[in-house]
Amino acid sequence: MSKEPQAEYLQFGGMAVPEGVMMRSPKFYAVACRAPNGEIIVKTEPLEKTWIGKLEFLKKPFLRGTLALLDTMALGMRAMNFASQVQLDERYLHEDDRAKAREESEAMLKPTAKEYRNLVVATLVLAILSFVFYPFWAGLTRGEAFDANKMLAPIMVPIAAGICLVFTLFWAPIKRALSTNEKLAIGVAVVFSLGFGFVLFKAVPEGSAEFVTGYRPSSLGHATYLQGVWTNFVAESLKVVMFVGYLLLIRRIPAILDTFKYHGAEHKAINAIEANVELNEANCLAQTRLHPRCGTNFAIIVVILGFLMSVWIPRYPTLFGYQVTGGAAVVTRLTLELFVLMPVIAGISYEVIRAAGKMKDQKWVGILLKPGLATQLITTEEPEAKHVEVAIRSLKAVLAAEESGVCENTEVPAVSPSPQAG
Repeated sequence: MSKEPQAEYLQFGGMAVPEGVMMRSPKFYAVACRAPNGEIIVKTEPLEKTWIGKLEFLKKPFLRGTLALLDTMALGMRAMNFASQVQLDERYLHEDDRAKAREESEAMLKPTAKEYRNLVVATLVLAILSFVFYPFWAGLTRGEAFDANKMLAPIMVPIAAGICLVFTLFWAPIKRALSTNEKLAIGVAVVFSLGFGFVLFKAVPEGSAEFVTGYRPSSLGHATYLQGVWTNFVAESLKVVMFVGYLLLIRRIPAILDTFKYHGAEHKAINAIEANVELNEANCLAQTRLHPRCGTNFAIIVVILGFLMSVWIPRYPTLFGYQVTGGAAVVTRLTLELFVLMPVIAGISYEVIRAAGKMKDQKWVGILLKPGLATQLITTEEPEAKHVEVAIRSLKAVLAAEESGVCENTEVPAVSPSPQAG
């Protein structure tokens, strides 16, 4: 049988979610999840076009990368939300676990003494730090020059202390709202995730780079372009190290490692249909867990291109004869990276991944994708039969939807409880 993948299968992809796999085809997507009682729950829906997806000019080469990135993020959140619902839905729990789940659900709505203690401690620590930074505030009252680099921490710490104080005083209604309002909980989770990502992969590397190199306008008076390039190089290097380190660290968490097994199962199922073999458990397990069109490859290409391009952005740009420093320099750099560089980087990365999927047997493609494939050894794990079974159910759901044009058996048990599910 021919090993050349059919063209339409090159448009199939997916992602791992907690206890499951999301698969997408040109017109549909499906999420299959292993419920706590062992059943595989499947949800199939058409891909709805957002207003972004209706902008035809964004479908052009090197522009469609940004569209694909935004679309994948939105679809991923919907898939993750469904997967979480399956794990919490009483219908899919073992009979003995339902009463316990109800008790735990009620308990989750009530604040605990430990939660209050942690909030009070955080508030006190931040309040003490606010007093530590008081000399900076006092310096302003004495007429000293405002330095945004020095004032960033003095400004952010009291704000964080105030937020913690509000959470402490109103934690009971806040926790109940987060536990009962799904959209609010997702919104808060997204905000905290973005904040965590910004601090870990942006603020810490950037601040550490200036500390290591010692190149700061406040200490040099006027930093040169090459000094800024060197600082950028250190910052971008730290970002790569922290990104890989973060993946290695979370891989040690059992739940994350299990999700990485579903990631491997997703790749094996896609590799099976691209190899034109029957979509069954044995054929899928025989495939490699790596895939050239994986989002990990996309992320690594983005990181590499971002490294090569961000290094040369003026760290302390000069506008109208004045060097921009402090907070203004940070805002200027972020604006350039987000609205100028990122669309370019996403566009190039997307086209590279598309080309790699079509020519994955070419030697130059293998060399180009080696960093991404190596990283996939971290973000995937050899799956077990139960993981592959879920991936097959998800892929068959979108294949059936593409063939019939309709979504059937949405959000219902797809198979009987599996003895392998444990």
